[in-house]
Amino acid sequence: MEIICALLLTLCVFGGVLLRYAPFVPVVTRRQKKTLWICYTGLSVINMVVLTAGVFAWGVECVVMYLRFGMILYAGLLTLVNILVISGKIREHLFVFGVVTTCNYLLMSVPNYIITFLPGYNPTVYMLLILLVYSL
Repeated sequence: MEIICALLLTLCVFGGVLLRYAPFVPVVTRRQKKTLWICYTGLSVINMVVLTAGVFAWGVECVVMYLRFGMILYAGLLTLVNILVISGKIREHLFVFGVVTTCNYLLMSVPNYIITFLPGYNPTVYMLLILLVYSL
């Protein structure tokens, strides 16, 4: 169950990868494309391993806290990869970083509002709400 949750949470933020890649499709060479997808996949696997280890070591509560921090860290690393691979477009990369991060945090705020109406705080319910909102 923990591994499935970590995989689903990783896939939630993977949608931002497509938004980061889409504006640069006309200028990306085949070699850059291959490098980007290898880096994206590697960072996603690392993110999933960290989430899975966090669930096993500290429980769901810690993973929910990490998810907020991890999203900005993951987004920053993806932006850094984009800047290094597709050079000469720093302003565009930073703009895309801001747009994608804003969208992710807006999506993350929906479960926060929903959870306030539920009695008690249950991190598992919170995580399921996050997965539900991102899947819509």
